Amino acid sequence: MAEEEEELMAVAGHGRQAGAAGDAVLRALALKARGMSGADIERLVREARQKARRAHRQLAFSDVFDLLAAARPPRSQALRWCMAVHEAGHAVARLVLDLGRITSIGIDGPAGGYTEGKTATTEAETEAVFDGLLAVSLAGRVAEEEFLGSVSAGAGGSPDSDIGKATTLALAMETELGFGETWPLLYRHADNQTTLLA
Repeated sequence: MAEEEEELMAVAGHGRQAGAAGDAVLRALALKARGMSGADIERLVREARQKARRAHRQLAFSDVFDLLAAARPPRSQALRWCMAVHEAGHAVARLVLDLGRITSIGIDGPAGGYTEGKTATTEAETEAVFDGLLAVSLAGRVAEEEFLGSVSAGAGGSPDSDIGKATTLALAMETELGFGETWPLLYRHADNQTTLLA
C-alpha cells in the first residue's frame, strides 16, 4: 500500500476498525474530491502530508478536507441557491417519475452542481422511459424558472450539459431508437447532429 493510502486510512480511522465513522469520513472526502483527476488528488494529499509534517503531527482529516475545499471556485450565496434549486429539480423529477434511485447530489463540483442517479437495468427501454429521462435532464432548468422566475445558462454550454444530453437523447430517439413519428423504421446514425437537426 502506498504511503499516501496508508495515511488516508489513518485519517479515516484505520479503515474497518472505525466502521461507520471511517466510511463517513471517506465519503466526505470522496464527495469533496468529485470531478478531480487522480493526479489532482495525489497532489493535494502530498501537500496535506507536508503540512502535517511541518507541524510535527499526523495527517488529519481537516488537512485533506481544507485543501479540497480550497480547490473549489468560490461561489456567491445567490449562485449556490440557484444551483441547489436546479439540482433539486433533477432529483424530484427522478423520484416522481420513478426512474431509479439518486446516488449523489451536490452543488460543490468543480464544474458546478450535479445529480447522479441509477436507473434499473431491468427497466424496459420504452419511449415512456426515454421521455422520462428527457424530463429529468431538463427538470433543473424548469425548477429555476418555476421557483426563481428566470433561468441561468447553467443547463447548457457544452455537449455534457443538461441541454446537450437532452438534445443527444431526443435526436437518438428520433433517428436511431425507432421512436420517430415520420420515419420510425429508418435508422440514421447521428455522426453530425447539426446536419440532422437542420
